[in-house]
Amino acid sequence: MKVSTILEVNGLKKYFPIDKGMFRASSHVVRAVDGVDLRLQEGRTVGLVGESGCGKSTVGKCVLRLIKPTAGEILFRGDNILHKSGSEMRKIRREMQIIFQDPFASLNPRMTVGQAVEESLKINTPMKRPERIQRVVQLLEDVGLSGEDFNKYPHEFSGGQRQRVGIARALAVHPSLIIADEPVSALDVSIRAQVLNLLQELKERYRLTYLFISHDLSVVEYLCDRVVVMYLGKVMEEADRADLYKTPLHPYTRALLSAVPIPDPSVKRKRIPLTGEIPTASNPPPGCLFHTRCPERFEPCDKVLPPLFAQEGNRVVRCLLYQ
Repeated sequence: MKVSTILEVNGLKKYFPIDKGMFRASSHVVRAVDGVDLRLQEGRTVGLVGESGCGKSTVGKCVLRLIKPTAGEILFRGDNILHKSGSEMRKIRREMQIIFQDPFASLNPRMTVGQAVEESLKINTPMKRPERIQRVVQLLEDVGLSGEDFNKYPHEFSGGQRQRVGIARALAVHPSLIIADEPVSALDVSIRAQVLNLLQELKERYRLTYLFISHDLSVVEYLCDRVVVMYLGKVMEEADRADLYKTPLHPYTRALLSAVPIPDPSVKRKRIPLTGEIPTASNPPPGCLFHTRCPERFEPCDKVLPPLFAQEGNRVVRCLLYQ
């Protein structure tokens, strides 16, 4: 069966100007996202990983047009959404929803959880009030809560329960694509597994496609089909999950994986420490962006910015070791 591409991102850039003062124009920018290409096939989960500040959350917000990209192309079901008006985007967003990172800040404390989930139905559907209430109760039960929670306020729930409310809100209008922006990073470890299992179950039940943004590579290994590794706004490596975790190619990917804890205390993994200067997106180094910290750098690395080199097994890597 042929699998269709639901989302295609080409050459996505997002630069933030650095304010130089009231009467001086900004001459510098933060290159938060600098030429990212991305493909999501329907029904699959793609993990977007990297250290804090690499631009992964900015990619997700650009895809939803919560912030306006500087350049590039975002095709949702083959249609470039960057040229859509506000009213057209409201219709498209019924199929594109987001689960926010912070379950405490993403819910209005003055609204009951029932009102928070119902609001999307009120805006985007012609449902009458009784239908909306019935739908909200069903959603709350689908995410592991109770219909009796409808009239409770966010402060009456734990962090994991609040994130379940956020998931129910994202599902309210039957989306096809969900951007999950570090949805378990603010939760206790014991709760993370429950929420991840819930996301996996809902993916099958609602036939969802996920763009899963995280810095936790162990979580990504569990949930994702394909993994994209970012560093300073650029894609460093992209591969199917099994290939990337078995044989990581880029030195940055290998260093990240070496830091993932192993549950078995009798097994020890050799850590790859990253030394050297940590650059910023406002002042990226010349050549390879990672060369200032790379343990395998050699002569041209500080002068040549490598492109993405195609490798066997439908994977790419941005490193001169593979040219």
